[in-house]
Amino acid sequence: MKCGYCGEEVSKEEAIKDGRYYHKKCHRIKQGKREIEDYWLSQINSGTVLQLLRKCIKDWVELYEVDYVLYVLKKVSEEGIKLQYPQGLKRLLDESRYKEGWQKIKIRKATSGMDNEFEKYANKEQSVIKFKNKPKNFTKIL
Repeated sequence: MKCGYCGEEVSKEEAIKDGRYYHKKCHRIKQGKREIEDYWLSQINSGTVLQLLRKCIKDWVELYEVDYVLYVLKKVSEEGIKLQYPQGLKRLLDESRYKEGWQKIKIRKATSGMDNEFEKYANKEQSVIKFKNKPKNFTKIL
């Protein structure tokens, strides 16, 4: 059967059925687009032309992760930045402060379940770093 989002073949075991069959990643993208649209219309600007908003969302999703776009939208709303047009969000998506915040969140999610395993296998005696200061002489520089 074919994926309802990308059109590629998807096996029945890994498919998600939501009216049509989707890959897990394709279903997340489709669901995320819907969330972005709903959030924009309810929180940012309800008077936006829907066709323009959907085109911008499609462009954003091609360049960035869906969750990152949602993260930036929510941060913009929290910070009180007024957006009148969807094209203005592209500049904010490229800003490094949002990218750094998103990377920190991703790292926290990835390492949240690893805390116990890491402490279990880490040997604290072997991880001590010692620095020995060597004298500088003329032959070492050359």
